[in-house]
Amino acid sequence: MNARVAMSAAALLGPCVLLAGCETPPPAVNQTEPANRTARPSTVADERVTADPALAAAVQLLSINDRVNTAGLREVQFNIQNVTDGVRRFRWQVEWVDADGFTVRSPLSDWRDETIAPGEFKTLQAVAPEQRAFDFRLKMIRGFTTTTPARTG
Repeated sequence: MNARVAMSAAALLGPCVLLAGCETPPPAVNQTEPANRTARPSTVADERVTADPALAAAVQLLSINDRVNTAGLREVQFNIQNVTDGVRRFRWQVEWVDADGFTVRSPLSDWRDETIAPGEFKTLQAVAPEQRAFDFRLKMIRGFTTTTPARTG
């Protein structure tokens, strides 16, 4: 009789245990902002190289803003949106370049993990590590990984 009760309990509780491990996706994000904005950001014209069309289609880069802060360092802000109905996870990095086209290496150039909900607008921000960092490249790859991609350049 005990074996029969145990089997019945396992049959009833098994799906519950399996479902408990499933993650409920976050809801899509509704956002509101002023119709007549007073902010007038400085936008940057960009040139894109798309190696992963699926990521580029899902997490769209809407615009890039930039400014020079009081310390004389360039700040950039990448305005993105997840245009899908699912959560997207990706890694991103800003690579800074000097006036001669050489990479300016910095601990601040490490890859960062990011999650963006369905429909969400988000900003990714970076500050140049030093004043000679003149230009930049935003790099994005799909998903989180346990190892950091090899540095290039």
